[in-house]
Amino acid sequence: MANIESPLGKVSYSSGSKKVLTVDDPTSDHTSEVRSLSSSTGNISDEEFESRFTREELEELAANRDQDLAVSQAYEIRTQTMARSIYKIDGQDVDAVIESGKIEDKIKFVQEVLEESLLNFLYNKYQALLAQNNKKFGDMGKTEAEVLENVKKS
Repeated sequence: MANIESPLGKVSYSSGSKKVLTVDDPTSDHTSEVRSLSSSTGNISDEEFESRFTREELEELAANRDQDLAVSQAYEIRTQTMARSIYKIDGQDVDAVIESGKIEDKIKFVQEVLEESLLNFLYNKYQALLAQNNKKFGDMGKTEAEVLENVKKS
């Protein structure tokens, strides 16, 4: 029996069984079935896995996997960007506030301390500033001389 630690608490799962779980999908009008497959060792081959699903089910699993990956990548980009962009909090250097200058600690601070609404607000402001700077400085020229000339003008 495997023990898994999750934010919801410790959960025990037995291996060697096939379970069908029905999960309500709030993004559509139907419910999706999620099948949990395992053999007595807990490992199955790709061929055995594919043989237990229809083509439509495999395509749906792949689409869900891709969507989950895209969402997690967007959150990771936001987290990494904010961890590297925030340099002051209440006029104090962020390194002094979190008592560390390591990027891992800044990432942990962004993930665990900042509220989601504040993080969204800051990231939206960051994107607006980025767009404003791209509009102002985006096409300064192709050569170094053109860029220098255009910087002098602005």
